[in-house]
Amino acid sequence: MKGKIIVVHCISSSLNYIEDIRHEGYEPVIMEITAPQEIREYVRKALDVEYSYIKGEKPLVVQECSEYRQTLQMVREMNPVLVTAGGDLGLELAAKLSRDLGLPGHKVERLPYLRRKDKMHEALKDVGLRYIRGKVVSSIEEGIEYYENGLNGKSAIVKPLDGGGSVGVMACHSRGAVAEALRRDIADSGTALVQEMINGTEYYVNTVTFNGRTVVTNVCRYDKVQVGDMRPVYVKAVSLSPADETLSPMIRYVIEALDAVGLEIGPAHTEVMLDEKGPVLIEVNARLAGGHQPSEWQDLVLGIHESEIALRAYLGKDIFESGAGVKAGIMTADGIRCYPLRSNGLWHPVFISREMEAKDNPIVDIVLNMASYHSHKGLIAPSHYDMTTDLSNSGGTIYMTHPDATVLESDFADLLDLELNHIEQLFTD
Repeated sequence: MKGKIIVVHCISSSLNYIEDIRHEGYEPVIMEITAPQEIREYVRKALDVEYSYIKGEKPLVVQECSEYRQTLQMVREMNPVLVTAGGDLGLELAAKLSRDLGLPGHKVERLPYLRRKDKMHEALKDVGLRYIRGKVVSSIEEGIEYYENGLNGKSAIVKPLDGGGSVGVMACHSRGAVAEALRRDIADSGTALVQEMINGTEYYVNTVTFNGRTVVTNVCRYDKVQVGDMRPVYVKAVSLSPADETLSPMIRYVIEALDAVGLEIGPAHTEVMLDEKGPVLIEVNARLAGGHQPSEWQDLVLGIHESEIALRAYLGKDIFESGAGVKAGIMTADGIRCYPLRSNGLWHPVFISREMEAKDNPIVDIVLNMASYHSHKGLIAPSHYDMTTDLSNSGGTIYMTHPDATVLESDFADLLDLELNHIEQLFTD
């Protein structure tokens, strides 16, 4: 082995790092973040489920110490060649360890702009890029005042300052809805961000950056369904060709937004709304895209898998060519390098339309017989399911690909119809 590579808070799609690290000849190590005592048992069970998705032997797992200096000493003795974050909660610790060990990583002073939703938009405003108006509030009264006077009583988005997976994000169309959303988010964290609502089509652009150069690894369009009056829930992310000239202004905007927030190395999953005025940032996530995306599915759809390209950046290798020799070409009118789309693909978080105690899961047999089926995660029975409100409590995820886009879309439409209208045919209770 060439040495150790530590992944802090290794969850979701970042689990793909483990196989890539081994392929590069290094030893993977997972570092867990210490959870508050009151949720430690829940976190332990959740992480055990995450690790069950790791291919091959489970790597060494170490725990963050109670004091940072102790963690630093433990990691120093391991003499890693790299410390990187898997999920959002690992960003701060990975950045500090990288700084203090002289390893490549995010600048600690830029972390607020890579984590906090309000700071990201401040950074855009400072450089003259389009941003979303908003205000951080610490009381329901303050939030209502901004909604009525700052946003003139128009529709608003209320969300936590930090986090992902649309957890705690609520679309509000009235004073009462804003108050209810603020009550929930402020109760959880003491603050909330109230933003103007931008109506349009939501996309994400995945990138990897190294040494002042950025490559686009995937562009996707999101589809959502509305839950009640307050929560839009993601039900589909479909990959698009970056060669589509209508996407070029959005891709350029994302590259400029990453510069504005100070992302200089590694992967980014950047969510953008596109309306009649053009693109505007929703948020930057300085990590791989989530969704537990299998590397084999990404290889089929994208020609590469994103964890490999991200790891190449951290190791100082060429980010414009994969280890298998797939090259990123100039795919946009203004010369941005992108990996070409290889096949039609989408991933689908399963929507549970009501609370239920699932005794069986016929959904598995149904999707296995779909022409576009590739793989799935979750879809567990017996299990208790709450009604889906965000990505954290979907019923599982299905990964689909097919050379014919109409087959892909037809399979997805059939599945979503069952989820919305006949959930008992997918999970029996």
